[in-house]
Amino acid sequence: MPNYRQLAVALVLSLAAACNPVDLKDPNSVAAELRGTWSRSFDLPGISTVFVISVQDLTLTGNGTFTDEAGPSGTLSLSGQVTTQQMGGPLVQIDFVQTDGFTGHFSGTLTNANTLDGIVWGSFGGIIADPGPATFRRQ
Repeated sequence: MPNYRQLAVALVLSLAAACNPVDLKDPNSVAAELRGTWSRSFDLPGISTVFVISVQDLTLTGNGTFTDEAGPSGTLSLSGQVTTQQMGGPLVQIDFVQTDGFTGHFSGTLTNANTLDGIVWGSFGGIIADPGPATFRRQ
């Protein structure tokens, strides 16, 4: 007959571990949480940016894809870092280069385990794009 007491303790411990929130003030916790696939939210259909992020300490590397509405699509490479700010938690900075020549920059914070909020800006052929809000969600 199974030991229900041990089973109950194991269940409570596993639920507690699963519900343990990310420490959004700790740069190492934030960096570790960024591993995986992140997709940028857009209001227009047919547009996407996807980052696949790898992490080593506080350094980010990776690749991804992009699609523009009725425009080019392709791959991208990224690099970045998690740095400590005075206030507001660790800052996530990502630079990415798309195969169509666009060079982009993201700067933001991890607001929960599945949401990365900030701003993105970039340049294409010497023309600088104005900064705008950007949200990436874990896929």
